[in-house]
Amino acid sequence: MDLFSFGMLCLWFIFEPRFSGILPLPESPQPTPSLHENDEDRAVKIIAHLKDLGIMQSFAQKLVMEIDDLDGESKEALRHLFTGCIAYDPEFRGSSFLHILPTLRIPKYKVSTLIT
Repeated sequence: MDLFSFGMLCLWFIFEPRFSGILPLPESPQPTPSLHENDEDRAVKIIAHLKDLGIMQSFAQKLVMEIDDLDGESKEALRHLFTGCIAYDPEFRGSSFLHILPTLRIPKYKVSTLIT
């Protein structure tokens, strides 16, 4: 899986209630396409629209900042994740998962401790 796909998967997983219409989307400086409440393709249309405008990354940053029950360090980690993965220009994305792994703060384990 490439970094952009990983970033999009994380964006969808974390903010699915927003994209599906369960929770409202934050206001965007750009108009979003007309969406019906029960539109099955709602999330796809929103994401495609944001990508076409080149504002996917800034929109993700805005979503992260609106999470009330997340500490500052975790918000910064998510912001860094989205900056490295879903930048509009591929030149500004990380070149490998090694660039974003420190952001994810995954505990390091020895293989032997995972097998026991």
